[in-house]
Amino acid sequence: MIPNFWINALSNPPQMMSRITEHDGDLLQSLTSLEVEEFEDIKSGFKFILTFFLNDYFSNLTITKSIRVVDQNDL
Repeated sequence: MIPNFWINALSNPPQMMSRITEHDGDLLQSLTSLEVEEFEDIKSGFKFILTFFLNDYFSNLTITKSIRVVDQNDL
């Protein structure tokens, strides 16, 4: 494992640099993996799966965030 990998990778792009706070950096130190899974119909969305070491911020070691894409023409 590369020390500080995720904090460096996620804060390196200029658009992200100003968005990651010191508090975020502390949490990102315990991030072990970040995966992206596409939904069966890739146009409908995807989900992020973040896996962490034990940390002081939350008890779940895995957090999933789904992003659904809705075509405005379908509304």
